[in-house]
Amino acid sequence: MTKDKKSFVNIEAIPKELLTNLLGPATVGIGQGLGGVVNFIMNPLRKLNVITEKNYKDFVEKINVETNKIPENNRDSSKLGIALKIMEDARYQLDEEDMREYFSRLVAGTIDNRKNSKISPRFSSILSELTTTDANLLKLIHNNNSVRRAALARVRIFNKETKIWRDIESKIILTPDKITYQPTSFETLVSFGLIDYNETEAASSKIFRDVYDSFKESEYYSNLKERAVEITKKSTAYPPSKTSIQYAKGSVILTQSGKDFCSLIFPSELKKTA
Repeated sequence: MTKDKKSFVNIEAIPKELLTNLLGPATVGIGQGLGGVVNFIMNPLRKLNVITEKNYKDFVEKINVETNKIPENNRDSSKLGIALKIMEDARYQLDEEDMREYFSRLVAGTIDNRKNSKISPRFSSILSELTTTDANLLKLIHNNNSVRRAALARVRIFNKETKIWRDIESKIILTPDKITYQPTSFETLVSFGLIDYNETEAASSKIFRDVYDSFKESEYYSNLKERAVEITKKSTAYPPSKTSIQYAKGSVILTQSGKDFCSLIFPSELKKTA
């Protein structure tokens, strides 16, 4: 269900003194300044106990840590309006530490002139709609390799006579260390324009070839084949004599919008490609 995005604070009403130190020295300015703004925006929910004090304080601390990393000469207030929107949108997501981390990095990115050219007001809305599972699936793709791509697998049964087919599972994400099947999160990321995919075009580098081969040798694939065989035993549309089990190799990749979004909220933990 889409969250109610009705604003509970008039951004124009933020006291000017809370904004005066945003571009000052790290030891005095940016963390304290943004901390005061966060307090102003979140205070109505704190009073209603919608946000726990522990989670609120952790969010402010994470913002302070991220913003205090920004050199003084790289601080830029031109995207402050977006920073305020991010703080407001974050109010629904502060129960989970990962989301507090992601929102704090997005806030810090708005006032860092090395990053804020990539900022879109839409990013805040997207992050507020993602679950932790959605966000962590996106992180998996982002941190997989330098081209921000992962292998994709699809297993189906195919009637060689009628040419009809049925998926056993599709959109299985393959990385060197993990097999991930999260179709709901996958479709969510597609719907927000963060990823794109092709279920029939395999990635060609050696590391991907190894991943595809490893999947075919995995217990996961073996279990899918067993499911397929059971279906053919019970289905008149897929009799065993006329049906083959097909393994299609595809790929999933971050869109440009997805790359920009991920570069702001995830630390880089890239694995090298061959």
